[in-house]
Amino acid sequence: MARKKSKKSPLPKFIIAIVMLLLALAVLTGIGARTETNTADSGYIDENIPEISEFERYINIIISFIGDTVNGNNAEVTDTITVGSFNIQVFGQSKASDDEVMTTLANIIRNFDIIAIQEIRDSSETAAPLLLQYVNADGSDYDMYVGERLGRTTSKEQYAFIYNTDTIRPAGDPVTYPDSEYDMFHREPYIMPFETTGGDFTATYAVIHTDPDEAKEEIPALTNVMEYMEGVLPGDDTLILMGDLNADCTYFDEDSYITLKSGEYQWLIGNSEDTTTGNTVCTYDRIILNGGEEYYTGNSGVFRFDSIYGLSQDESLKVSDHYPVYAKFKTSGDGTVPAVSSRMSESSASCSGDSCMQESEVMS
Repeated sequence: MARKKSKKSPLPKFIIAIVMLLLALAVLTGIGARTETNTADSGYIDENIPEISEFERYINIIISFIGDTVNGNNAEVTDTITVGSFNIQVFGQSKASDDEVMTTLANIIRNFDIIAIQEIRDSSETAAPLLLQYVNADGSDYDMYVGERLGRTTSKEQYAFIYNTDTIRPAGDPVTYPDSEYDMFHREPYIMPFETTGGDFTATYAVIHTDPDEAKEEIPALTNVMEYMEGVLPGDDTLILMGDLNADCTYFDEDSYITLKSGEYQWLIGNSEDTTTGNTVCTYDRIILNGGEEYYTGNSGVFRFDSIYGLSQDESLKVSDHYPVYAKFKTSGDGTVPAVSSRMSESSASCSGDSCMQESEVMS
């Protein structure tokens, strides 16, 4: 089900604040006061130049500022977005009642323009909306789509897409992958098309949390999901599948060859990465790209929130047993980008200490 938000103000909050400030300056200067020329100093007055009041001058400044912003001349407009995936581990009422954990989760999520969340386990379906409130508590403007509760047992999970409405907007309707005929997945992927608010980057996203005991069967079947995604938003050439694939260690041989590793698919999180916060060293979480290589910046990896926020391992494990993974994309396809390997990328070494991606690097 979709969590819809109320219609936004046509002007961003910061523009409204600046407009109010300029109006206040106009009042303080003296509405209606005419600008005067010091004739003693100038010795010359061009009577053809119309006099304008201070109020009119400030109004012209305001109109010019708004026009530049609406026309995309604002220097603050970003040219990349950060896409991520995060298994937040048994997210329900217990975790939602922990203010420190929720605050850390919110801080993490605000580093992403769009992030796919896995392992929401909450029959009351109130924990996810509460998380969104935490994310927006600092004045941010994120929204959320939440899928249906999925699973073959009584333990159901939900997926969610949380996105920054300043940079991302929906490009269609969400859909749960139709898997009733073959029942290939314990938790069918949740699929949603999004586009950037600036530029021309549009992609169809899918999130998956494979069953660890059947990852060997579910991961190869994801090629069927990719093929299905092509029809969700006809004409869209960029498909991004991400999530906790359990694609390593005892669950899956990451060096094995499957169709999902052919030249058509780009695995942006390399085998050398550790996506777990515990003592294991496993690359469970992945981002897989099909098409849209001209938008990929070549920048991807693991968001080590423990190093970034100075958390101990015990504190980190309260947040999740997974790190988020990320990839950065250009909002416009113009220009050149680094070549993308047709196999699993090994360009990123395991992250530790100061070599980890810092928070400021994500939000560029």
